[in-house]
Amino acid sequence: MLQKPDELTVRQLSQKFPVSQYVVCDWLEKGLVTARRPQPNGQRWITLTAQQEQELQTWVTRSKRIAKSKSQEVLNEIASGAV
Repeated sequence: MLQKPDELTVRQLSQKFPVSQYVVCDWLEKGLVTARRPQPNGQRWITLTAQQEQELQTWVTRSKRIAKSKSQEVLNEIASGAV
């Protein structure tokens, strides 16, 4: 495994925020996050700064368009008292 301790995969980052993996790939394409890819067509290893983490969390929280995971939707409903 080539992953360094501070690196995340696309899947791990999607679970961290929780958003779909397609959203993380979109972030990579737009340059919102960067990754290294040691081998062509291989795994991408993403490193985030504390500022990037905070900005992405704020963006995800405020976004009406980002597809959030089902578990996050349930947590939001519970927090709002809808459940």
